[in-house]
Amino acid sequence: MDSSWRKQYLEDLPGPMSKTYSKLFSDEILKDYLVHFVATLEDNAVILDIDCSGCGFWKFLRENGIKIIGISDSRCKSVKLSDRGIRILHMAFTDISFIGIFGGFLLLFVPNLLPPDLNLDILNKAHLALRIGGKGLIALEIENSGSVSTAIKDELSKKHPALEGDRLVNDKYRFVPTISAVKNLIRLSEFHLIKYTVKSGKAYFLVRK
Repeated sequence: MDSSWRKQYLEDLPGPMSKTYSKLFSDEILKDYLVHFVATLEDNAVILDIDCSGCGFWKFLRENGIKIIGISDSRCKSVKLSDRGIRILHMAFTDISFIGIFGGFLLLFVPNLLPPDLNLDILNKAHLALRIGGKGLIALEIENSGSVSTAIKDELSKKHPALEGDRLVNDKYRFVPTISAVKNLIRLSEFHLIKYTVKSGKAYFLVRK
């Protein structure tokens, strides 16, 4: 199926220090998951933060001895950090090519802004980048009703070859999958699901390589 139509509706990702990500600090379930995530990491672990989506938690992570490598695009070069335990690399997600060096990764609500094929590519690259036993924390908005997801897909399919989860919101692309679709992405990327929680249209996943 031709998925190129999505590209014309994609918008720039928020990037490091954005309000979109910093406000996640008020999400109590995400806080609980992050505490669990940190507790499972080895001492002095280095984690990969996709689009710097966990920036609201960087202070907490650093206080726990965790170092962070954030991946974002080149438009964010103006961001300056005084903490040597945090580094931002400017590259496309498709260019991530680390192998077995990270203890964990964060992917917080980024998937909702990206098409499913790119989400799977990111998860595959994260899997390759993690050490054996490495953990990942994923959070995103989901569609609670499979029938609603199908109905939206059918309506969008009148214009584009859409899949379940595809959305156009104010002429911007959004991916809002069902819980089963997210589990399938996790399975396809060969992660093991440790636990997950669904509440108020959001889902949180802790995974392990």
